Amino acid sequence: MGPDHGRFDHHRAARGDLLRVGAAQSGLRADGGGGEGMSERAVTEPPVRIQDPDADVLALLLPPLPAGDVDEVIEDALRAGLGGVVYFAHDVPTLARARELSDRVHRANPDAVVAIDEEGGPVTRLFSRFSGLPGQARTEGPLPSAGVFGRVDDPELTREAGVAMGAVLTWCGIDLDFAPVADVNSNPDNPVIGLRAYAADPARVRTQSAAFAAGLHQAGVLSCAKHFPGHGDTATDSHHTLPTVEMPRDRFLAEHLAGFPLAEVDAVMTAHIEVPALGQGPASISRWSAELLAEQGFEGLVVTDALDMAAVSGTVGFPESCVRALEAGADLLCLGTSIRRDAHAMLDQAHGAIAAALASGRLDRSDLQTRAVRVRAARAVRRVAAEVADPTALTDELWRIGNLARVRAGLPALSPEAAAAGS
Repeated sequence: MGPDHGRFDHHRAARGDLLRVGAAQSGLRADGGGGEGMSERAVTEPPVRIQDPDADVLALLLPPLPAGDVDEVIEDALRAGLGGVVYFAHDVPTLARARELSDRVHRANPDAVVAIDEEGGPVTRLFSRFSGLPGQARTEGPLPSAGVFGRVDDPELTREAGVAMGAVLTWCGIDLDFAPVADVNSNPDNPVIGLRAYAADPARVRTQSAAFAAGLHQAGVLSCAKHFPGHGDTATDSHHTLPTVEMPRDRFLAEHLAGFPLAEVDAVMTAHIEVPALGQGPASISRWSAELLAEQGFEGLVVTDALDMAAVSGTVGFPESCVRALEAGADLLCLGTSIRRDAHAMLDQAHGAIAAALASGRLDRSDLQTRAVRVRAARAVRRVAAEVADPTALTDELWRIGNLARVRAGLPALSPEAAAAGS
């Protein structure tokens, strides 16, 4: 996921068909756009509820919140075993709101994973001040993009940034950060990575990514390196189409996979990209990605990028992409955003498709149960929310470290007021 995912964009409201399968049953318009362009159910219709919830299926799902709230449907799903939720910027306008939501999630299911994208730069949910209206300038939160830390090239400073971000996330009750970005920024025409990556050198990317992950760990937050096996040399945006990287296997492994600190992170997020030299189909829903991770000795969790993105759901449909992601070895399915779409229907479609695959024998129940145990074991290591009444000191520390990185990289310091104003 990137800076635009989960933000309403009027210019994207009619792109693609992300839920071709099951649209009629869900009430979602089949001719709607992708991701942010999914249409919402009529507000007068009752919410879609899961019939006969299957705990083994629910345990592997990370849906968004409907209308930015832990409503009755989500609470019921959590009590039935839902694996967790993903926050987007519209869910968490304040840190206090994030903490309130997390408390409600964990009361309903203490094993649930609360996840978020907090990379720094424009990819921030907790510190987003961007209204989502076309033509406005982007802002960024306390931490600059990874590319700024990569330019400074001080792993200790990057680790401190991870600690400071982790402290805020822990206060908010957030368990898993979809960071660091371990992509190698080798293509200047890449529309989705750019300065989100630490550098164009895989060794520097690996060192910096490992440092940020170490900081998150110190604060008790799980880390997730993305976008496996490497999204840095793509020239198209996987939110809208499937990028393909034509590169010999040995070269790709040396120039892109080498950026991933696989031994130092808790999870990887699989990308919606195809690398023919590695295997056929998108990494996120194709078995070759799991085989490559096994070759590298990776033993952590595998999380998909948002499955509402057109690179996968625009071709095989959203429900089918959920099943294929599990066939490809994923432990947690990030379903996508609730902007302009029905979060209840999304959860119901994912659950229904996977339950049907279990019933037909396409998926194995004991295998899914093993994955759920792995997820709960990872979640168990995080710390409880910090007993701090006011997180101001935590955010002040984030600004201090972020501005130190900016200045050392030759950039001006940024005040919270300037960030909020978009200047």
